[in-house]
Amino acid sequence: MIDQISAPSELCQIHCRPLLRNSRGIQFFACLSCMVMFLNSCASYSVHGSAVYWDHWNEGAGGSSTLVDGADGKTFRSFELNGILFGKDKKGVFFEWKKVEGADPNSFRILKKIQDKYDKNESFWLCDDQHVFVWTVGAEINFSILIKASPERFKILDEAWQQCDQYWFNHDTPFVPANQEKFEILDNWIARDGTYYYFAGRPILEADYGTFQPKFFSESVSRDKNHVFQGWEVWKGKDLSVSPFRN
Repeated sequence: MIDQISAPSELCQIHCRPLLRNSRGIQFFACLSCMVMFLNSCASYSVHGSAVYWDHWNEGAGGSSTLVDGADGKTFRSFELNGILFGKDKKGVFFEWKKVEGADPNSFRILKKIQDKYDKNESFWLCDDQHVFVWTVGAEINFSILIKASPERFKILDEAWQQCDQYWFNHDTPFVPANQEKFEILDNWIARDGTYYYFAGRPILEADYGTFQPKFFSESVSRDKNHVFQGWEVWKGKDLSVSPFRN
């Protein structure tokens, strides 16, 4: 017997690392989110005895079925969070054919919905009773545990910045500022605390604090009196005396 579990037709955006924005803060990466949600909406789960399959479609291969490894067909069911299809059995949670490692099937839920202040898209964060989860993008797309984050104490300031106890998070990177009392967020990538400037949660160790100019040339390129920086590192081979890096 085959049980068909259909995906929802509603499309929406879930929390995703805002990997690339232009100088006005527009999130180019949102298109990937929309694409994934579209493909999710064209898919379903099916149960074949004790086995579970993710039945999906893509432009290259057409229709195909992938075994949901480790899923228990006897206790498996699908569920939606904000229109996105997930699956779960008595032991775990699944997104598409992949297990969401560490997720508790009895408490996996939406932690909070937010509207991104840069592109106004709605997104949401997921959690269970013990963990906060982020959408990770690599060879495959899945969710993973955000380390150092507790769902009870996790404060979501916006899409880019969050806080939990002494830890701050920028684009999913946890860090502890050198000076918590003076910590100040400048934009969705850069912060400072009187000791260091930070880019994407990493201290710009070689920056001269008094002369540092964030986003001097572009969102990720800064400078001080001695160096040009790309992100949190010195950009090797870039000469301050050469346009466009000179004053």
